[in-house]
Amino acid sequence: MEGQLVALSQLPSKGKTYPEDIEIYVRPLSVKQQMDMDRYGVSQAEYYQILLSGITIRGDFDKNDLLFYDVHFLDLVRRLYTFDPEEKISVKNVHCSNPYCNGELNVEFLTAEIECTDFAEDIFDKEFTFTDGLTITVSPLTISDYIEMSRQYITNKKGTMSDVLIAYFAFCVKSVKDRQFKDMAHMRRFLMDYFSNLYKNKDVKILRKIEEETVSSVKPRIAICPVCGENVEVVVTPSSSFWQDDESV
Repeated sequence: MEGQLVALSQLPSKGKTYPEDIEIYVRPLSVKQQMDMDRYGVSQAEYYQILLSGITIRGDFDKNDLLFYDVHFLDLVRRLYTFDPEEKISVKNVHCSNPYCNGELNVEFLTAEIECTDFAEDIFDKEFTFTDGLTITVSPLTISDYIEMSRQYITNKKGTMSDVLIAYFAFCVKSVKDRQFKDMAHMRRFLMDYFSNLYKNKDVKILRKIEEETVSSVKPRIAICPVCGENVEVVVTPSSSFWQDDESV
């Protein structure tokens, strides 16, 4: 069984980096696979390896080269296709945005109502230059990049959250202009050290821009505060808890 066909135009990347003639299918996971994905202590690498087993591609393209946030979207499709389409997501203890109101919202909405933002068209192989002249080319992470990064910096818990974020930047880099490295691992070690030692405001802003442009997030939902009637944006973060559990924290 191939499963649910997902059009390239539905993906956050719009399929820009993929062959136009491929077809992507998401099929329901077995009970065992679902239990493996939801078990306590499952690593990010294990989670996405299991998820990839439920994704099929017809055509000449390796699914390990899918972009990480496209796979996030396919995980959402998997949830809708595997579970009840009336399944709901709960977001609790949302503070009203009105500074004169102390209201809190507990918001519930259909999983099918969730939408993801698209990547900027120019983010693929985009150049950024730091104040010392170092020029890098970045693109959004592939799923294989993310799995490798998570094994090194999340699964083994070798460092802090800042180490993970610095690793994210390093894995987004596809090349460094006028620099030669033995392999990608060598380049990433250089970049980890380089990014960790940036201090100029302009350079920090460049890293923030890279993060903003290589991430696809869930579009905010609008809810009404029961106390003052204010429209409140409810931000649902596409974290592991959102995609794996029944509730978003």
